[in-house]
Amino acid sequence: MTEHVLYEQVRDLGFRPPIQKLNQRYPQSLLVLIQEMWQKEPSKRPSMSTVVERLAQYLE
Repeated sequence: MTEHVLYEQVRDLGFRPPIQKLNQRYPQSLLVLIQEMWQKEPSKRPSMSTVVERLAQYLE
């Protein structure tokens, strides 16, 4: 799959890569944030300031 095809699948079909494999590498709080950012409805996504704040907490 080319990068362009991946972009189209995300944009047109709402494709999201599976994150189940990431459960062993990253904390649940980070995975929840990713899923929140993937919301199709923009109003349901966290603001960028919220994303930055939560990522800063993760990196502490």
